[in-house]
Amino acid sequence: MAPFTALSTLVALALLAVVPAPAVSAHALAERSDVHHGLVLRAADHSALARRATKSKKKCPNRAGTTPPSLVSATSATVSTTTSLSTSTHPTTSSSATNDAPKPTASPATHDSPQPKPKPTTTSKAFISTSTSTTTTEKETPTTEKETPKPTTVKTTPKPKPTATSRPIPARSSKIGLPFVGNVPGAFTKAAKATNHKLFATYNWGPNKLDEVANSGIPFIPMFWGEKSADDWSQVKRGYATMALGCNEVNQPGQSEMSVSEGIRIWRKYLAPLSDQGYTLFSHSTSNAQDGIPWMEDFRDQCDDCWKQTAAVAIHYYSNNAQGMIDYLVDAHNRLQKPLIITEFGCVDFSGKNQQCNEGEVEAFIKTTTSFMDKQSWVVAYFYFGSFTASDPSGGVPGSSALFNNDGTFTDVGRVYVS
Repeated sequence: MAPFTALSTLVALALLAVVPAPAVSAHALAERSDVHHGLVLRAADHSALARRATKSKKKCPNRAGTTPPSLVSATSATVSTTTSLSTSTHPTTSSSATNDAPKPTASPATHDSPQPKPKPTTTSKAFISTSTSTTTTEKETPTTEKETPKPTTVKTTPKPKPTATSRPIPARSSKIGLPFVGNVPGAFTKAAKATNHKLFATYNWGPNKLDEVANSGIPFIPMFWGEKSADDWSQVKRGYATMALGCNEVNQPGQSEMSVSEGIRIWRKYLAPLSDQGYTLFSHSTSNAQDGIPWMEDFRDQCDDCWKQTAAVAIHYYSNNAQGMIDYLVDAHNRLQKPLIITEFGCVDFSGKNQQCNEGEVEAFIKTTTSFMDKQSWVVAYFYFGSFTASDPSGGVPGSSALFNNDGTFTDVGRVYVS
């Protein structure tokens, strides 16, 4: 039975070989054309179309592997013919057998995939390419030009304008000052001539410039002694003077004693406005009592704008110890870090021991202290308290410190002081 079976198989294969194939090729061509133009066939059986599109690109496998070895040579032509059947009826089973099948020739019109759209030339669009297993489409998405970011500015609270700083101290050829007591007629005019008008300045513990001071030509420094000076302070304005003093001995009972907060209030109300009018401002003064420098340190710490406007710190010192005065000034300058103007000093004992200086001691005291102060750049000026006669002393200071004779000329002490 085996030879008969083999012969039957050979006959069947021979009959298949003579079946004409043009109809199949035409049908496949029509299907490819339908696919190309996207007709109803795609919608009716999308899965079949996908299989055709895939299989049409592959060669049909050779089924000769099922033919007995004894018939291979006799049937080689027949097997070759059977490989031309439609690829839609044969699954792919071997990649090596496809080398014997002829490659289908397809015209450009029969490509399964649509031709890609030409990319537009406009630069205002961007194209994103997306692909599936069978087709490739281009998705058009609008793009927007990147705007150049505007520079961002951070709004900050503006800092307050800096307060006026201290005005420069007027240049003088001498640091010697004379406080005006006023009980020696004509003394200041004579003093100005005797010193060739080189005296630094004078003041009289108030805002009023007396005629003798004005006539002498010695620069006048108005002082805001305390609230009692408020009524006459309006005359202190631009052109009236170039320097002004704060209150007198703010730490001392019996003088213009006041709290630091009161000293700040007065400064801001009466002294600070003068800075805008060209005045050089000197601070409130303190005595050399133990609370003198601490009061000024608190004033500095609690009123930064007051301190910036202060050109120099006013200090008073009374003692019969010249070296004690020098040490005190050095300590004050180191702690306050400001120039000093010594608006009162004297060889006087206010300790209660009544150890007053005689004229010789006064002269020695003046020579030692003024020699030191003249050499210090941080000492602006000094004012010895003694502008009176020996017969008419003032302020509890003994007559041994008198600078003037009754006729308005200098005493020996006075000459030592201005020399």
